[in-house]
Amino acid sequence: MGMETRIFLVHMTASLGSKVFVHAKEAGIMSKGYAWITTAGLSTLLHPKMEEAKVTGSMEGVLGVRPYEVGKPKDEDIHLSKFKLGVKRIASRFN
Repeated sequence: MGMETRIFLVHMTASLGSKVFVHAKEAGIMSKGYAWITTAGLSTLLHPKMEEAKVTGSMEGVLGVRPYEVGKPKDEDIHLSKFKLGVKRIASRFN
């Protein structure tokens, strides 16, 4: 019979979850035989630009799942649209 794999589904805030993963790595349960899946609140830590090396190093191999809504604009798109509209309004004052 093959090796068992233990799967952890982690649903908590990013601040608490970051502590959990550091301790899990220290306990040796972030290795082969363990799988970790995080929900949206914690998957923000998986962002490649995360500065806290100790946290991201302890989360190597973790799968983060976030919701996706088809047709819903991203926050960046909304801010960019508002910025462009503001620039057009200011430019129209000078014409």
